[in-house]
Amino acid sequence: MKNSIIILKQKMGTNNSGSFEPAVIYDNASIEKSKILKENKRKAGIYLWIHKESDKKYVGSAVDLNKRLYKYYSSYYLNKEQTYIF
Repeated sequence: MKNSIIILKQKMGTNNSGSFEPAVIYDNASIEKSKILKENKRKAGIYLWIHKESDKKYVGSAVDLNKRLYKYYSSYYLNKEQTYIF
């Protein structure tokens, strides 16, 4: 249980002020991989990866969350990049 992913949504009534709150929290990115990818197909959004052991965080955004998050699960990406994701 090294990582969690939080999909964020803009707080109601903030009118682009940059205030966000969790929309969905996936506590274990490894175990919930298929659920994460399935639930975020054809969705745009902002996400927050949290490496639980180091508490390092990464915020990203994507027009298609499924495609972006799938990249993080690919062995090519994990071998190419130095990452705390897995």
